Amino acid sequence: MSFAMRSIVFLLLLVQSAYAQTDRGIALRKIYAVSDVSTIPQFPGGDGALLGFLSDNIRLPKTANLPSGKVITSFVVNPDGSISDIEIVRGDSSLSRQVMEKLGRSPAWAPGTVDGLPVCVRMMIPIQFEFDMDAPSHVIRRLDSLDVREGVRIKTEKIYQKAVPDLSFRIKKNKKKRKELIEALEAQFQVNISDDNTRDLKTAGDLAGFIYRAQGGITLFSKSGFQGKVERMAGSRKDCAGGDCLNYPGSLIVPKGFTVTFYTKPKFKGDQLVVDAREQEVRINSFINLQIKGPVRTTNEGIVWRESIRSIRIDGPPD
Repeated sequence: MSFAMRSIVFLLLLVQSAYAQTDRGIALRKIYAVSDVSTIPQFPGGDGALLGFLSDNIRLPKTANLPSGKVITSFVVNPDGSISDIEIVRGDSSLSRQVMEKLGRSPAWAPGTVDGLPVCVRMMIPIQFEFDMDAPSHVIRRLDSLDVREGVRIKTEKIYQKAVPDLSFRIKKNKKKRKELIEALEAQFQVNISDDNTRDLKTAGDLAGFIYRAQGGITLFSKSGFQGKVERMAGSRKDCAGGDCLNYPGSLIVPKGFTVTFYTKPKFKGDQLVVDAREQEVRINSFINLQIKGPVRTTNEGIVWRESIRSIRIDGPPD
């Protein structure tokens, strides 16, 4: 018997350059740090795919203690994309073995390069575990602001190909790069950033602050039972066209203190579905078999809400 894992999150970090040596101290190969390469190694499908790969089917034995805090793993991505030198830097939980085994079965990465040539690059991934038998298995916990800021800084540095010592770096100057950066961070942190939000994000710090707030917002799932694709939102969506909302939601979590109103037309018009979580968290397990009762009410019970959402108003507690 096993507990389903509630959440697993990761943040790619910079590590120092290192050299693998023989006992005689002769360097056999150079292992670069992430900060020293022209292109950073990439898991096939990107950071979101890596998150799914690491979290899939990891289980905690019933006899084990529930872990808390981070398990930090380190490994080398070789020039051929293979993974080697896997080790647990911190964390003595029974899950460490599973993490190492999964990384050992990793598909080939796109290797890091220096001056166009593939090289060995050491990666480090902190993984946060939480377990709760009664919680949805794919809800990602809220990272602290420092983790979010560092994740944004690293991704900004990678995409803009410039040193980003602090988050005052202006991302608005290059709209194409900004869009690429936002899409990468949406996948990494599983948040949804609308076009209206994007126009207000001038610096990397603005983006980090928005992502941090979005982690505490409503969470939409593409499948019933809190499964499938996950998107967390901060702020309303006046028009769900163009990917500004999760199309065809399957289930929903509204944190305590929020009220969410779904509309059948853009700009908050048409029939309404209201989820009132001002007093306590509300979970809708299925939009297919939607139960209209208690904190969930609607102006039209004949609407198939999974297919009818065109705008979303989110009223929540102040930051």
